[in-house]
Amino acid sequence: MNRLIVQGELSRRIELNIRKLEQPFYAPEEMFSDKNWQWPGDWVGRTMLAFLWHEQLKGKKDKYFDEYVKMLPSHLNEELYFGPLVKDGAINEQGIAGNSWFMRAACKWYRNSGNAFAREIIESMQKNLFYRLEPLIDSYPLRREKNELGGAAGELFVSDERWQFSTDIGCVYIGLDGIAHAHEVLQDEQGKRLLEKLIDHFAETDFVACGFQVHATLSAARGIMKFYELTGEGKYLALARSVFDTYIAKGMTANFSNFNWFGRDEWTELCAVVDSFMLAMRLYEHTDELSYLKTANRILYNALYFAQRENGGFGCDECPCGNKSSFGISPNSYEAYWCCSMRGAEGLGEAAVRTFLEKDGEKSVEVCLYQPINAYFEKESLKLQIQTEFPYGGELKISFEIEDAQSNFSVALLWEPEEIVCRGAKWEVKGHRMYVSGVGKGEVYIRFRLKTEIAEAFGKKCYDRGVLRLVEPSSEEYYGYARYTEEFDGHHLMSLPDTSRMDKSAACNAKYKILF
Repeated sequence: MNRLIVQGELSRRIELNIRKLEQPFYAPEEMFSDKNWQWPGDWVGRTMLAFLWHEQLKGKKDKYFDEYVKMLPSHLNEELYFGPLVKDGAINEQGIAGNSWFMRAACKWYRNSGNAFAREIIESMQKNLFYRLEPLIDSYPLRREKNELGGAAGELFVSDERWQFSTDIGCVYIGLDGIAHAHEVLQDEQGKRLLEKLIDHFAETDFVACGFQVHATLSAARGIMKFYELTGEGKYLALARSVFDTYIAKGMTANFSNFNWFGRDEWTELCAVVDSFMLAMRLYEHTDELSYLKTANRILYNALYFAQRENGGFGCDECPCGNKSSFGISPNSYEAYWCCSMRGAEGLGEAAVRTFLEKDGEKSVEVCLYQPINAYFEKESLKLQIQTEFPYGGELKISFEIEDAQSNFSVALLWEPEEIVCRGAKWEVKGHRMYVSGVGKGEVYIRFRLKTEIAEAFGKKCYDRGVLRLVEPSSEEYYGYARYTEEFDGHHLMSLPDTSRMDKSAACNAKYKILF
């Protein structure tokens, strides 16, 4: 069994999020209340998924998890999902999306523990909720008149005889993610047919022209990517890639966050940031294109981390883009406690486990992200310890112990290194990787020369240093919250501040010029 010990900045952020979700608001009597009736299963599913990530990373259950499990049977309907039975009237697309998060939680719960009730939930929800979508998919409109409706939490606004539609346009496709994860467990033909039909339908939509919610679109792409991983059919990888590339061109802000809807530069949503990070990492895994790994790093350090607040939760920010050269925290959404604060746990968890990539059929591990983590890989009989100040410094030190002559590890090189030193093993550079092999102990030292450069976004000038996008704050006081500052091109620039160390007043009042 592999073991990861997360250290440094990432460990601190995980602990901060754990403390947030141990507050009374996330106690089961609160989360099982009817206050979120328009999104059945959503709050509970996201919270349970967060608890499971915390347990995986820290080795102990969150204090409310067992209470959630105990109370579940009395709050699920007779078919073991949340909300009314789908045969009773029009389908609430928000219920499909919300229960998809609960399905994700049930699947992770089952994979982690083999719990029999979790398996029963997966089987019943797939059969009695999601399989009933199949005859209705064709009636879900491929074209939607774009509107400017909806708040940060989304709401139902219009219905026909078959569907209740959400202001989070396209959120029914979030169901693709839950259905695909359930299919990974069940491996049944009906699930495969449903996914094929739902993916084909999604592929026909013009999600940009319809103003789809970006989170819904990227969640759909993650479900499509999961189906590709299960089937190996290249058309699904091509579709996931196309969606993500369109997102980069049409839905990403200047600090690598997102527009909440395509075509609306009102606020960002951490849930979509997490989706984008997960997709970028998987696209790198399956295409071996370094650009996706660089994008994942940029999302992590400029968008995901920036969205975490002092209380451990996550919130929404303004959208720096062509007509908004400066940005800050969204005035009305310091924290999105109903979704992003829980979903941030998955983002931080993915940042930990995706640090390393094990190669199928090989005794090989690739270091993909540079952050302080100790790891032991059982199959490879390999120990790795990473020490670094990345992305603020360009030095990377990896201590290793290789116990099996058939094993090796590699390091993905984001740029051409200025210096490489390896003691205790053989090494070579091939393509964008450095490979290390040979039984024994040793150290690898890699140094990149990070330098500030002029870049471009939205047709305007911006400044990058490695994977960091630099900004100029509205007041001198905010330089104290940044890990990196410098004078360049006539500007006093800084890395985006650590908002998780800023009190709410300072965080909300700050503005940062990012496009020049």
